Amino acid sequence: MSTPLSGNQISLSANPIPANVICVLSGYCQSAYTQFAQVQDQNGNVVAQITGGSIAPGQMSPPTGQSISFKAAAGTTYTVSIGNTGNGGKSPKAYNTVLAQYQTIASGTSTYMGVWLFISEDGADKDFNDSTVQLSWNLFSG
Repeated sequence: MSTPLSGNQISLSANPIPANVICVLSGYCQSAYTQFAQVQDQNGNVVAQITGGSIAPGQMSPPTGQSISFKAAAGTTYTVSIGNTGNGGKSPKAYNTVLAQYQTIASGTSTYMGVWLFISEDGADKDFNDSTVQLSWNLFSG
């Protein structure tokens, strides 16, 4: 069971991302407001970001100049922020209420894949369907 969190800099320290794995940020939204999700390193640098806005479910994609993937650095604590800019991006940034869960796929003593799952709510109806975001990694690349 997940406790609602502020979408402002959710720490991933409880289940840190292993060093040198490739991480991918992806998601979709179904909201009248423009949704965003971003991953930041411990220095506040945005390492991956996606945005989108659609009442019908629509894929979120990276803004110009941003990436959906990054290589996790050793000893780095990452945070995820999820929110909206409302009114087609014309309103100030606001952070959504978020439910989060971490899952892995393992066999024997090896964890081959990990994923942070997030669902968010940008208003008062508490249906947690405004954005669905995942940050995933695989043990091996290529």
